[in-house]
Amino acid sequence: MKANSKIFFVLIVLCVVLLSVSAHAEHITDASTPDDCVLKWATQIGEGWQKSAGEPVIIGDKIVIMAGDEIHAVNKATGEIVRSASMAEEQSYGYVAPTYAGDKIYMNLSNGTIQAFDAQTLESVWVYKHPGGGKGMTAVTYSDNTVFTGFWDGETKDADFVALDSSTGELKWSKTVNGGFYWTGAYCTDSAVIFGTDDGSDKVSHIYSCNKETGEVISCIDVENKGDIRSSVTYYNGRIFVTTKGGYIISAALSDNVLSDVKYGEIGAASTSTPVIYNDRIYIGASDKTISVFDCATLDKLFSVPVTAYPQCTPLISTYYSDTGYIYLYTTYNKTPGGVTLIKIKEDATAAEDCTVIELYNAQGYEQYCISNVICDNEGTLYYKNDSGYLFALSDSISLKASFAEDGYIYAPADIAVAKNTAESYGYTDTVTDGVSALDVLVKIHENMLADEFTLQTADSYLSVSSEGYLSRVMGIDTYNFGFAVNGTAPHDDILTQYGYTGYSLNQAPVKNSDKVEFFIYRDSWAMDNYGIFSQNDTKTDHVFANVGEEVKIKLEGYSFGWYSCAEDSTIKENTFPIADAKILLGEEQLTATDAEGYFTIAFDFVGKYTLTATEGEGSTPLIPAQIEFDVLGFELIEEADKVYLISNLEEEEENVWVIKAQYTLDEMISAETECITLPKGYQKLEIETSDKGEETKIFVWNKSLTPLTGGVTR
Repeated sequence: MKANSKIFFVLIVLCVVLLSVSAHAEHITDASTPDDCVLKWATQIGEGWQKSAGEPVIIGDKIVIMAGDEIHAVNKATGEIVRSASMAEEQSYGYVAPTYAGDKIYMNLSNGTIQAFDAQTLESVWVYKHPGGGKGMTAVTYSDNTVFTGFWDGETKDADFVALDSSTGELKWSKTVNGGFYWTGAYCTDSAVIFGTDDGSDKVSHIYSCNKETGEVISCIDVENKGDIRSSVTYYNGRIFVTTKGGYIISAALSDNVLSDVKYGEIGAASTSTPVIYNDRIYIGASDKTISVFDCATLDKLFSVPVTAYPQCTPLISTYYSDTGYIYLYTTYNKTPGGVTLIKIKEDATAAEDCTVIELYNAQGYEQYCISNVICDNEGTLYYKNDSGYLFALSDSISLKASFAEDGYIYAPADIAVAKNTAESYGYTDTVTDGVSALDVLVKIHENMLADEFTLQTADSYLSVSSEGYLSRVMGIDTYNFGFAVNGTAPHDDILTQYGYTGYSLNQAPVKNSDKVEFFIYRDSWAMDNYGIFSQNDTKTDHVFANVGEEVKIKLEGYSFGWYSCAEDSTIKENTFPIADAKILLGEEQLTATDAEGYFTIAFDFVGKYTLTATEGEGSTPLIPAQIEFDVLGFELIEEADKVYLISNLEEEEENVWVIKAQYTLDEMISAETECITLPKGYQKLEIETSDKGEETKIFVWNKSLTPLTGGVTR
């Protein structure tokens, strides 16, 4: 048998399936959530309440969300929809979130349909159609290769709760209940599934504990005249908790999958909130327009905090600030404008007076009703949707690319996070009250560069800006010959005059998430420096993807920024011209120069990320530094400092690769080790461990189709 055949055999024998850990929206987080926020981005997903954006779920660096009969993956950082796919049916009013577990996404849809999607590609894996039909008003619960959910067809009609094989979508069992299942997400133990029901025609709702594999009823609580159970089941310290539309919170002991010792607490108003429990206190929303707090042991109401309208969502609690004695609770409410309310609650609070209510986000421009939960990522960014059809990201800062240049970069382009009151914290003022200003960004650059030297007391000695936004000192340099660009032009109003638009000063100019903000000192005495624009195939770009060795042709053009930056786009285009003889630099090394028509051609021999900078040639009009990034794609094995590294750079999603380490003696392979590695999108440099047995080791990298991705490296 040849060496490669032996490696193939070892690969087959050692092949394993890697399963992702289940990931569901959590309602308690220790992330640093905002107490003052900016709208990081808003992306339209749906249209109104009939084709509403669904409830979102976080999966890695994406938000997955439904709208109508489509499923979308949204970039968490930018709000860009990066992938979409059709679903077998529409979702039912956008009331429930997808469930992510075991590398699949599961969704309960209309007409008795449950569908599973590949979490990376959004391709359909299977579709289940229930013979009894019904609306998908309950989220899917995943446990031990089984998915559970229920259907609803009216308050007094029969509907089924089902258990499906998560790999195939085949029905394991179903249970019919009068009234059906509406927002009644299940809780699973090792061998049982616990779920609630509507109260049907006899006004008796139920809490079931059923065998996960067979559906056999282990235990059941009949809840008479307390209303529909419209919450998921919460488990805490040996007990389960639900709320009802009839205005009750219910608790029962759960031992050996048997429900007992039922307790009832009076809310005094309807509730569809899933109980969130922290430090023996229960937090729910109620229809009397409050967030109500209960003692976990007795179910006595401790106090209620008034909010704008009925919070039909499940609250989100952040414990990040607990060292101050407070928890932060975030809730939506079902009324316009459909924003987000923050309640700062003392952990030992006994009355509403121990709480501070803040209208965190007013959804200005996106006003609509809202029943959405607020969810949170590890960085503390909040996500939710309302019936405007938009998905929102709220954060204490926005992320953008910023730079500062004089003769070259003083602060090279970098991704930075900027809060809306950064300038104010150093004594400056701006007129951008609901977001981030260009002045906020410039102050943040000074803070990043100067660190402890830049304080409230010393700020003016480095950066002097009048209350009108006019600059006279920057980075300690006295000058009035200063300019700035946002996405390639001067920020301005939208009123066109014969002289163009009226430009904004530093403290008037708003900036948004993902903007490109450039500050510079003009080097031409008349401020006629050129602003550089890169293009590929007649399309503006500052980011290019290429393969190793591929020749890429780029054009550099420019226009006089001081003269035309407040003009109409058509005027800027008419006055944009090729920049000839510009130096193209990698670091401080000049790689090439532009020709008479502004073109240069470049190729890279190795995988990686490269940033090129363009500056003017000798004797030419000053060029505001311009940068273009190259992602050179592929895989590469390199030896460096007596170690072996796998270099990868992926444009699209992550990829699974096989690393094969074969040991040889006298050209005869004696053993081989294989390892399946998941490489994420973007540039990676991963050390490959090699054995120290003294034999010759050859290392290869293959893709999942067993096609070599790199040449071998011998150790």
